[in-house]
Amino acid sequence: MTYRVLYTDNVRADIAAHVRYLQDQQVSSEIIENWFVGLFDLVDSLYLWPLRYPVAEPESRAMGFEVRKAIYGQHLLFYRVDQTQHLVEVLAFRHGARRR
Repeated sequence: MTYRVLYTDNVRADIAAHVRYLQDQQVSSEIIENWFVGLFDLVDSLYLWPLRYPVAEPESRAMGFEVRKAIYGQHLLFYRVDQTQHLVEVLAFRHGARRR
């Protein structure tokens, strides 16, 4: 069974902001591209294995539904799984050192 993966507008904006930050830091375009591709490989793989990452307990309590957390380098990716609609919704993307 496969799932659709949807990105919230906030997640798209946060990822774009991080790419701009890397560009401002004069990180090579090859490194940025590899980072970007790796991130989307991780997220897109959720269409097959959406439950493989652990439940993020504090975020789940705060949101009132089960939220899962994947780690990508120094970043955290939060998402929820709707098993009845076969949907993964990516909710948040942030640097791990950033406060909740």
